[in-house]
Amino acid sequence: MSKLEVCCYSVDCALTAELAGADRIELCAGQREGGLTSSYGVLAEARSRVRLPVHPIVRPRGGDFCYSDSEFRTIQYDIQRIKEMGFPGVVVGGLDEEGHIDLPRMKVLMALCGGMAVTFHRAFDLCLNPHMALQQLTDLGVVRVLTSSQQQAENGLTLLRELIRASRGPIIMAGAGGTFDQPA
Repeated sequence: MSKLEVCCYSVDCALTAELAGADRIELCAGQREGGLTSSYGVLAEARSRVRLPVHPIVRPRGGDFCYSDSEFRTIQYDIQRIKEMGFPGVVVGGLDEEGHIDLPRMKVLMALCGGMAVTFHRAFDLCLNPHMALQQLTDLGVVRVLTSSQQQAENGLTLLRELIRASRGPIIMAGAGGTFDQPA
């Protein structure tokens, strides 16, 4: 059964999505930057008002997904606070400078997330080898992978279909800028 996750940039948006029949919310700030971690005030408001599962994005800045040591410490801190606030999941990811999943850091983040569902975000779309990345994310225990299939529109449908067929773990979620006119 398909579920509808809606990316929202405010609590009001999340409440509207809830009323419209969404199943889950990805809560972000910084739409122009492609989604950043929301403030703790916004997160607290979402926890108190939104009944749907809300999965905040944990991303300290826009741009690439290769994080400095300081940025990585920020990501860890944010995940710890989000977990303490009682959110059921987070949306996070990171790459190394060669365009592969940053496995050492993702292992640390997965351990921090213990008990929360982890969605690997659009960093996936910049992976050099999406099939290898999917296997690595499966091995890590990631629940969902958010992808626009590394392309826009119908050009990415072939890869999207391949990933869905190949996945033995994470749910492949089409979105994040992709516009798909035909079923995957």
